[in-house]
Amino acid sequence: MAAIIVKTMPGFEDVAIKEIELLTKIPARKLASGLIITNSNKISFIKRLRSAELVCTSIKKFRFNGLNDIITNAGKIDFSFIKHDFI
Repeated sequence: MAAIIVKTMPGFEDVAIKEIELLTKIPARKLASGLIITNSNKISFIKRLRSAELVCTSIKKFRFNGLNDIITNAGKIDFSFIKHDFI
């Protein structure tokens, strides 16, 4: 399952969490003001939430101690799953 980050209006996090948990039966938690995170493969359902303004899927998770760690880990991401130009 991928980590899914949902952007909602600040103050609506509890509503978004309840919607996500009701729809997917998977726990969600507040990440920051206006941001919710959950681990789910039901992104198509989450995109339809009324409380969601934006839905993002993470493509890689890693820890870093500095810019070099970020550059190294970002360079290891396989973008071959992108089939079409999205610009």
